[in-house]
Amino acid sequence: TMRINEVIKKETPERLASTDTIEITKAKILRNNDKVDGKMVIGWHQVEAVCETKEFIYIYTGPTSGIFVVKGDIIEGDLETFRKLANGFMRRNKKGKVNYKKYFKEPTQK
Repeated sequence: TMRINEVIKKETPERLASTDTIEITKAKILRNNDKVDGKMVIGWHQVEAVCETKEFIYIYTGPTSGIFVVKGDIIEGDLETFRKLANGFMRRNKKGKVNYKKYFKEPTQK
């Protein structure tokens, strides 16, 4: 399980300065907002692609939809756990691979 707190600074007045909590498990991705009723639940089979940059993780559920995670806002769990969950449970293409791309180089450990 991985938990993220994300502060929303734009969007609707209700969401202004609200906090999203995103919980990622092997079964689903759950997004909850402290100012809005209801939750957004995404099954891994709905995730079309994940793009990881140095500061963000973008989880795409369609050509113009998805959620993003600010890596610095992760309060429980770690990136390696997220990567394992994504690679283990995302929808696979015809070649049996998941669409997970990293757009940065991680520093090598000495």
